[in-house]
Amino acid sequence: MLKAYRNYWRSLLDFSGRTNRKDYWSAILINLLISIILMLVLEILIANLINISPIDNVNKLLLSVLYQSILLFNWVAALGITVRRLHDSNRSGWWLLLEIIPVIGFIWLVVLTLLPSDPTALQRTPTKNSRYLILLLIGILIVAVVRIVESNYDTYVNEIYTAKQVPKWSADQEPLLTQAAFNQTVAKYSKNQLSKATLKKARTVIVPGLHGAWSLNYQTKKAAFGSNWIPQGLAENQQSYFISAYDGNHQLNSLIFVVDKSTGKYQKSLILPRKSHVGGLAVDEDHDLLWVSDDTNQSARIRAISFKQIDQYDAAKSQKPIGAKQIAPLRWASRSSGLVYFKNNLLIVKYGRETGSHSVVDIAVNAKTGLVQKSSMRTVKLTKQLTNQLTKNNSPAAYAKIMQDQKIIKSYTTGFKRMQGLAVVPFEDSSAVLTLYTQSNGQAASNLIINIADFNQQLDFNQIKKLNQPSKSESTIKLPPSVEQISVDPQNHKISLIFEGAAREYRNFNLGLFRKPFIDRLIIFDY
Repeated sequence: MLKAYRNYWRSLLDFSGRTNRKDYWSAILINLLISIILMLVLEILIANLINISPIDNVNKLLLSVLYQSILLFNWVAALGITVRRLHDSNRSGWWLLLEIIPVIGFIWLVVLTLLPSDPTALQRTPTKNSRYLILLLIGILIVAVVRIVESNYDTYVNEIYTAKQVPKWSADQEPLLTQAAFNQTVAKYSKNQLSKATLKKARTVIVPGLHGAWSLNYQTKKAAFGSNWIPQGLAENQQSYFISAYDGNHQLNSLIFVVDKSTGKYQKSLILPRKSHVGGLAVDEDHDLLWVSDDTNQSARIRAISFKQIDQYDAAKSQKPIGAKQIAPLRWASRSSGLVYFKNNLLIVKYGRETGSHSVVDIAVNAKTGLVQKSSMRTVKLTKQLTNQLTKNNSPAAYAKIMQDQKIIKSYTTGFKRMQGLAVVPFEDSSAVLTLYTQSNGQAASNLIINIADFNQQLDFNQIKKLNQPSKSESTIKLPPSVEQISVDPQNHKISLIFEGAAREYRNFNLGLFRKPFIDRLIIFDY
């Protein structure tokens, strides 16, 4: 039997010789058993490499090429030995074409391979392998890579839903990752800071719209379906999670997905009037408001939507964007990457990569209505004296000091580079707060930076300025790549995080082979 199996591979490219019945079935059955074991091992290895790092990308590609190559080698070897078996029964190798006939053709071919040797069959000279083996290896390598690219392409295409697959005016909520793949990603990047026990207890909620969601075409105002939604903002009240997303193709109005907090199920979509970035969301439960980033090309702008408006809104019935209780232009700011509400303070987070381009600004809201004060919507008045001061000391802090003096803002801090989101957790005596910053670092691990700020009816960052630097933070927790906003539920002691990497334009396969790591759900854990 072992000799027959050895000849099975030695005669890999022999399509002229003969193989008797015993040697044929000995080789086929031994190879089937070995192949099953080997394929299972490779499938397990590939499943545990999910493109988390460049090294894992290469490892997964090599294992996938090996997997495909083994399949192709086995196909060539089985083809050759079957042709030789047909020759041994005095039949042409073209009888292999029987396999084209479904079921019956396969059975017929098996019967032919079970026939005894025919002594009257022509004696045939075996083909030598060496001349064609290198060409075969190159060909199999090329075909293996092509098959991997095709498989990855099919995976990517199947993740993109069409309008027929999602009910009109709604969004899908199907996962992109298996639970095992999600667990591996979190465990790898958290580097034991989110321990296995924490991971097992952590709750997850699938982000809606990653396969596709309905909105309005910004130009025509008609219903339109999009499959390139990029999740950004995250906020919550006691009943719902609010998740914002904008159209990566910049054609459809931005959305806010409402998800039931207890079940984690998608409830409905809020269609916004513009196709803006919608980086920040903040819930003000003191005044029943949802704050939304609504920046223009010229400056930052935020809008307040009441919970009553949200409860009454039905996209299918109205077929138009949801209204607003207030639209507040912030002419002194270029953009609002994140929003946080805390005890009549509205914090505006600005993303930036360079020193001076990132900041957190605290503005006042009316204690009765919760709306932004008129003073915060004013432009900065620069006298000749103030202009001269800024010329001498051209820094964001100097400009912020002028805005503080003019009662436009309450406080200012430079924050951290590449800030995406901010959450505030009060101490029990309310004398101070923990500030939780999310920091995105491209395809490298993200950070959750924990700091302390004083609180005396306003957030005072200035007194902790020396502490409020990345190297001086109270603590930093590693997270998977592409983190966006963070939300905190102080009553239930929960922290929730959202990531943007699962968006269609980010989760594609580079060169058809490598896929960037991503998270397709909220991660919710205790603190």
